[in-house]
Amino acid sequence: FQPFPFDCQLVFGRLEMEEVLSEERKEAAARFERTMQLAKRAAGFDGEIPAYLAVLHADGDRMGAAISALTTPEAHRAFSERLARFASEAGRIVAQHNGALIYSGGDDVLAFLPLDTALACADALRRQFDQIVNGPSAKEDGVTLSVGLAIGHYGEHLQELVQWSRDAEKTAKNAGRNALAVALHTRSGGGEPVTVTASWKSNPIERWQRWITWHREDRFPDGA
Repeated sequence: FQPFPFDCQLVFGRLEMEEVLSEERKEAAARFERTMQLAKRAAGFDGEIPAYLAVLHADGDRMGAAISALTTPEAHRAFSERLARFASEAGRIVAQHNGALIYSGGDDVLAFLPLDTALACADALRRQFDQIVNGPSAKEDGVTLSVGLAIGHYGEHLQELVQWSRDAEKTAKNAGRNALAVALHTRSGGGEPVTVTASWKSNPIERWQRWITWHREDRFPDGA
């Protein structure tokens, strides 16, 4: 905090110069804002940085049953090694989607992601989980990955954002597991979020990406 006594408002260009800041601190903040503008121009980005982000929480399904079915020490070790490999791959996948991995332990993943990559990241994680943990000879009743995505404003309390992602993941599990739940929390909406849930078997990403494309092409009103 000593070298950077500001919050993320600086990134959004909405810094309110508080009287408690010294002139030196105010100048430091102003320099940062100017640098941000230069960086945006260099990147060819002339719009506002989105004020909403996605928090992803993923958790394996039926892990207890899978572990109970292991009958030898060798099988337990092999299963643990596959989980460790997925945990490592999860970090790589999140980075590929411009996200920030908070933790990845076995079948449990928590990450922050930009909105335009969050769905693809969730899909990549569940595919990698299936490929690594179940393997090529996976049975129909193999383990699966349920994912919750909570969309919230950057100004919300961090603890709230993380809890919303966990709530979304529970919604996915309650829908029958092996599912994706996306919960939108708007600052003006209040109360319960708008949540959609779909089984991974129905390939929701392809369907939702089609709607996103139509929205960008102004094929239907924003309010739809």
